[in-house]
Amino acid sequence: MKVKAGLLSFLFLVTKCFAASVSPVLSPLPNEAVFWIDTDVGFDVDDLIAMVAVTKHAGSRIVGVSTTLYRPDRKAALTKLVLGELGFPNVPVFAGLGVYQDSESKFYSIYPTWPKQFGAPYSKQGLAFENVYGKSALSTSKDFVQGEAIDALISAVHQHSGKLVVMALGPLTNIAAALKRDPSIAKEICRLDVMGGWFLKDGKPDRLGYNTLLDIKASAEVFGNSKLQTVIINSQAIKDANMRIKRDQEYSQLTKSQEKSKLGSALFQDMGNWLDHSKNTMGDIVLADPITAMVAVFPNLVATARTINVTFLNASEGNQQNSVMNGGLQVKDEKKSPHLYLVETFRSPELVREDVIRSLQKLAKPKASVPNVDLGSL
Repeated sequence: MKVKAGLLSFLFLVTKCFAASVSPVLSPLPNEAVFWIDTDVGFDVDDLIAMVAVTKHAGSRIVGVSTTLYRPDRKAALTKLVLGELGFPNVPVFAGLGVYQDSESKFYSIYPTWPKQFGAPYSKQGLAFENVYGKSALSTSKDFVQGEAIDALISAVHQHSGKLVVMALGPLTNIAAALKRDPSIAKEICRLDVMGGWFLKDGKPDRLGYNTLLDIKASAEVFGNSKLQTVIINSQAIKDANMRIKRDQEYSQLTKSQEKSKLGSALFQDMGNWLDHSKNTMGDIVLADPITAMVAVFPNLVATARTINVTFLNASEGNQQNSVMNGGLQVKDEKKSPHLYLVETFRSPELVREDVIRSLQKLAKPKASVPNVDLGSL
């Protein structure tokens, strides 16, 4: 009887967040759903844009944020500042796993697959906020304990069992560590929404998206966990949706405003820093993290998805990109016991993009009436 009860409990948690296995499209979230954000905020500026956009719709339901990658302590301080400015100063923020030293060699030793064309470490991380808020703006980084995010995430999952949706907007380092420390949380997480995956060429995986690439071992462990219901907002799907803020259009209009809020001034300056840094690789600001966050809150935005099984061969052997992509990544359809969903297309991506831009317009002109797009009805 105990076995049957446990099985029924597990199935109940799964069906609350997922449609029946005959349909790969996500079902609505439970009314009591809450959110945890795991982020590498401070590199690509779209993490911050995602935070601005998602708090507009679900700020009161965010129960925690964790940071990762380079200087997670500074990222935590930046996150706390931004959430406070957005009206959510009481959201708990925790520093996760990553590189805590200002050392390029240390960074590359831990993240050998970091694309060198992006430059590392990103020297302007948080600089715009120090320029606007003062040099001491991120001094609270000393208050964040290295790796404290892991236990905090585990505690939140147990506290909100079956109701917690995790938005993973960076490498999966913290998520994998939490699952290793307490494997029971896999079946208690309502859903894990991951910005990552891969790009296609001739219909086959050609190269990994940067979040999945940076910590391949963690990606392999998370994607391979059959008890964890995971949605990959795939890099190729985001590319196909053309979710961008164009430098010479939307960004230019935002910066022209003479009524910018203090947060708007810092964020738009940060956007400019990133555009200058990535002009040879990206050109515009790709809204990968914002659409991932929006899918986490509004599952109806997914138009088509596949249930898959992913195998990373040699994932623990140096984490080198070539060892993974040259026949080292196997993606197969999975129908019998789906737990991994690969998003391929979105409903009305142009409206999602419009909603994100409106969030930024509100920072450009705080006194203006800027209505939200009704994403829940799409």
